[in-house]
Amino acid sequence: AARLAALRAGDAHRQVLLGHIEEMRVGREDRARYAAADMAFHVGVARASGNPLLPTLLTPLVRTILMGMLESHRTADAVDLGLSMHAEILERVSDHDENGAGWAMAKHLADSRRLFPAEILLDPKTEKS
Repeated sequence: AARLAALRAGDAHRQVLLGHIEEMRVGREDRARYAAADMAFHVGVARASGNPLLPTLLTPLVRTILMGMLESHRTADAVDLGLSMHAEILERVSDHDENGAGWAMAKHLADSRRLFPAEILLDPKTEKS
């Protein structure tokens, strides 16, 4: 999605993504607010890809992702890393750097996975919609 967003995102998409990052900054002390803005950023990237299936594919995962975000938000390091990686993704998208946007998103997701609590992924309740 990030690679496609780098190729297809217009100014309006980039402004929306910037707004989500700003909301994350402002809400950095409020786990729910931060997580909602973080999730909105990822859905925004999927929308900016121009492929209508990509945001739809995220929908069944939102609950599990949000639960993991809320739990992994417990350290300032995680928040700082999230903010810097989102800014990097947006910069690459804004520069129309397809490979850079893909790399930045892959790195962000790998870093997030390391911080994501295993019990969230293993909890059968998170699989229910």
